Amino acid sequence: MIIKPEFSLLKGTPNLLNISDSAISTYEISDNVLREAYALLKLNENNINHFAKDKIFEIMENTKERKKFQIVKFEEYILPVTINKSTKKIVINLKPFDVNDINRLGYNNLFASLVYGYSFNELINNKIKINELYANVITSFLLSIFVRVFGREYGLLGAYAAGIPELKFLLACYILSSFFGYHDYKKLFNKAISIAPFDYQYEYQKLIKYDFSEISDFIKSLSELRIMPGMTIYNFTAKMLRYLSINFLPALEDLSRYISIIITSSVKGSSLVPAFIQTYNKTEYGKIIELGKLIFR
Repeated sequence: MIIKPEFSLLKGTPNLLNISDSAISTYEISDNVLREAYALLKLNENNINHFAKDKIFEIMENTKERKKFQIVKFEEYILPVTINKSTKKIVINLKPFDVNDINRLGYNNLFASLVYGYSFNELINNKIKINELYANVITSFLLSIFVRVFGREYGLLGAYAAGIPELKFLLACYILSSFFGYHDYKKLFNKAISIAPFDYQYEYQKLIKYDFSEISDFIKSLSELRIMPGMTIYNFTAKMLRYLSINFLPALEDLSRYISIIITSSVKGSSLVPAFIQTYNKTEYGKIIELGKLIFR
């Protein structure tokens, strides 16, 4: 599993924290916050219908097991969920929700945060390994998002829009390199055309200028190869924020975040990740959800 150290789209925000137990404990909202969290879930148990329910309740009802989580309000961190490498704990951060206690967070957002944190932890610790065959699924799903978000502006609407084959090829290059570690250009491009058939030979010399493991270079390729002329990392981020919110952005840079965020979006009633993203490509979305069921079995 390739774990990105930080997110370019979020101006260098760290993916994982590395803070001492004593330091991060100062941000805990109460001494009994995990017990309060379990009480809130238990009170609303009949309202929760999700494949992760049994696993999350199994953890939270066990006083020892639920200490895998740490619930804080960490002002300096903008994401709602992460892992603290120093303590090996799953951190649920209330700062992005702008609340000071669990009850104001609400049981749906609490449950969604626990689902996000547990799946993220399982993935970065390689307890569940993601086969590179999922590169096809991820590429197809992101292509649907790109067409929806940028299609009208850049003439990418319709199955036969001229720029779509190359866009899908470039997306495949990015996913294979950034998420699955392909760096040799020949191997990368040959693998990419198995996902997105495209005659890249006439642009080979242009393509090898880009480091497809970096989202900034991927975005640069979209602009310079005239798929999305004039696109910069700034207007790309701004539009993604407008459509999908800040909590979705890490899914564009890190495989473990991508899987966890898609799984979390399936929690009904939560504001953590937009539930409507499933409508962009229900077939590919469903394949990630099936993977999620394996994580929580």
